[in-house]
Amino acid sequence: MSFGESLETQRQNAKKSNDPAVQLEFAKYLIAAAETALRATSDPKKAKKNQDALWAEALKWIKKLASSSGIGKAYPEAQFFLAECYGTGALNLPTDRDKAFTLYNGASKQSHPTATYRTAVCFEVGAGTKRDHARALQFYRKAAALGDTSAMYKLGMILLNGLLGQARSPKEGVTWLNRAAKQADETAPHALHELGLLYEGKGAETMGNVIPVSYCL
Repeated sequence: MSFGESLETQRQNAKKSNDPAVQLEFAKYLIAAAETALRATSDPKKAKKNQDALWAEALKWIKKLASSSGIGKAYPEAQFFLAECYGTGALNLPTDRDKAFTLYNGASKQSHPTATYRTAVCFEVGAGTKRDHARALQFYRKAAALGDTSAMYKLGMILLNGLLGQARSPKEGVTWLNRAAKQADETAPHALHELGLLYEGKGAETMGNVIPVSYCL
């Protein structure tokens, strides 16, 4: 099967499906296919034209899903993906923090963990919305409760150090750092490092000052 035939098969499958996850995967397939299109011809202009066409089709799918998944409401994973595109200016989109924030917040309303974390960051730094540390903390807590590792780490540091206008709460802070450490991976290793500093007495606090070590194990 040629690249074009494979692409058309995927397209028809997406059109026939009522599953927003399937349709979003097709959009991501188009984005990956755009990279293949760049290498498929030695003509730079033609390659760019093919890439732009595939990106445009991908965006059409993503925007449709981000506004309505076919079941009467937006698909949060598509909202998050589109927000990331607006945040970085991907797929020929202009960088637009206002739109990114609106999409992150929309996905958060449907309990998307990472979008909720991004919403918190937007409130903390004032990206796409007015800076509001109280709202930032609210969304960090929500994202942490939803299981987002970065939010757990961030919440732990806020409580441990009394950031964002909060009173210090070392015990709760260490609890969240431990939860983040249990989920740590290459993309979110920071809690392991911070706990190591606490145990070694190299941070602003030492573990002995914060809470008995037995509590943290």
